[in-house]
Order: sequence, then structure tokens, then C-alpha cells
Amino acid sequence: MIEFHGEYDEQVPLWTVQFFEKAMNKEGNYFEGHTYKGMRHYLGEGNQKYSRYFDDEILKVADDFLRKFNLLD
Repeated sequence: MIEFHGEYDEQVPLWTVQFFEKAMNKEGNYFEGHTYKGMRHYLGEGNQKYSRYFDDEILKVADDFLRKFNLLD
């Protein structure tokens, strides 16, 4: 699983993601978390190209994750 999170997310506190990551790892599941310093819930806030949810960096990281598991050519 891959997860993107803003350091100052006011909707989903960072500690909940950290708790979830520990639970995933304990069960032997893969978890790849990416925390964006200084960001809130909407990681692409102000991005005119896409939306409030993502930007080019997030898309690249997501594509790399999918390629790692042969889910994207």
C-alpha cells in the first residue's frame, strides 16, 4: 500500500497513519508512506494543472510504486 500525507493534515492526523503503518507491518503487509512537510490535507493545493489532491511529484511517486510491483509499464 502507498499513502501520501501532509505533515499538518487537519482532517486525518498523522498519528493515525503511523498507527496504521505499524498495524500493516505487523501483519506482514507492505506499506510505503510519504509525508509532505508543511502540507495539509490537500497536497496539491494551488495546483492549477491537476487538482487539490496531487501534483507532478505525487504522480511520479505513485507511478514508481506501481512499476515496482509490475502494475504499470
